[in-house]
Amino acid sequence: MTVNRKILNTPEPRDLLLARLHREAAAGVKCDASEAQALEFRRDQYGLTKTEFAVVLGIHLPHYSETIRGKRRLPVHAIERAMAIGVPVEPLIAGRGKEPRQ
Repeated sequence: MTVNRKILNTPEPRDLLLARLHREAAAGVKCDASEAQALEFRRDQYGLTKTEFAVVLGIHLPHYSETIRGKRRLPVHAIERAMAIGVPVEPLIAGRGKEPRQ
């Protein structure tokens, strides 16, 4: 089977993209990626270094590194920036708002 790379690299037409996103949102399509996986996937898609991506998110590199290792969560302003550049919101907010263990 041959793959037409030109077709694969062609952006989805905006009207079809919007229709697909609307269907997925209505259907409740789940994203099972972790916060770290979602961030690293988007960073890799843009071809950015961890330092560059941390700057885009408005945080320092050590904070980003700790987030990727699961030691810290992103602050709200960084979540907003991540969402603005296409990181899915579900992994970014998963587990937030739960009461701490006593």
